[in-house]
Amino acid sequence: MGLADCTRPRYDACENHLLSVCSRNQRLASQQWRVVRRLHEEVCELREAVTALKDTLVKHNKPLIGSTSQNAGKSCKHILDCAKLLQSGVYWVCASPKCTVVKEVYCDMRSGGWTLIGQIGNVRGNFQNEWLVTNKNTAILQTPMIQQGTYGWIDAVEMAVNHAKEVSCLS
Repeated sequence: MGLADCTRPRYDACENHLLSVCSRNQRLASQQWRVVRRLHEEVCELREAVTALKDTLVKHNKPLIGSTSQNAGKSCKHILDCAKLLQSGVYWVCASPKCTVVKEVYCDMRSGGWTLIGQIGNVRGNFQNEWLVTNKNTAILQTPMIQQGTYGWIDAVEMAVNHAKEVSCLS
């Protein structure tokens, strides 16, 4: 029943309708207040956690994991797990099992701590012919440790299909 119906001599029905609308509005306002109060409490808890983390770091005078070469993380995921509020960017990670070699890498923290190992940009011509190349310097990729400044090619399909189970992260 709309408000236009209230012009008819059905005043009781109009009054009941308005009481129903009023009651519904009060329930919605109460629900919204509970949601706002819960969000406020969660924001306060987060603020307290961040403050405690900062205080702990200042107290121990240690930089965040991954922020310096002396405090490299095991991986981007490890860095993210240690400090949940980090943004995507360049971080230091161990490039050898005992962390004797460290490298700066780009970490995508928005999607869970992934390490960017390749990026395609400004591609001209046939992308597939240039990217999915077979048998181009793949021997360098089979050595235990790839030396700094050394690059190799590998067929992306070959890597994904035949070698995906062989890929492992340093721990």
